[in-house]
Amino acid sequence: MSLTTTEITSAIRRKILEESTEIVSDATILLNANLAYEDLKIGSFTNDQIVQATVALTLGVGSVPAGFGTLYGAGFASATDKSPFNEKSIADFDRDTDERGMTLIGTSLYVKPTTTASIIIRYWPSYDDLTAVQNPQINSYLHELIIYGAMWRIHEDLQNETLSEYYRGKFTEEFKRKIDSLSNYQEENMGGNEFFTYQRLI
Repeated sequence: MSLTTTEITSAIRRKILEESTEIVSDATILLNANLAYEDLKIGSFTNDQIVQATVALTLGVGSVPAGFGTLYGAGFASATDKSPFNEKSIADFDRDTDERGMTLIGTSLYVKPTTTASIIIRYWPSYDDLTAVQNPQINSYLHELIIYGAMWRIHEDLQNETLSEYYRGKFTEEFKRKIDSLSNYQEENMGGNEFFTYQRLI
């Protein structure tokens, strides 16, 4: 179920009032919701979010699209030429002067050979912070986790260690469970292999 930012912040406030008499400002709630959202943006890469774009190159250099986050897989010269341009570290890209590949430096994409006119890339986008008019853009299955991630931070600020640890544990446990479920759901058609790698974020 997709949640709006208003629904998320309202749920956070309800939970705070159920468990504490402390007054927490709207700004504080939104700040902590965004910190939790950042965890999810960095920690979850789901197939439904992958975007494809063609980057024009001049002497092997082009600008990544607006909203670019991180690359997914190799690039290709065209829809018919699937010889891969593998992503390399900057050091390896500089060292391997004759080997085809690509690397990111800032917002620029560098490609070898430099005669390549354009490259098709796939990538996960970055997402704008949550606001009153900006709702979460990650997979809707993960929206509930923003509530748990905000709650453990807020209770930590309120020096309620018991509730902070409870919500921190719930966030971590539910994150792993939901990522495992999404992995199974989205990768089943490719043979049931696990695609997402769980990483402990906190």
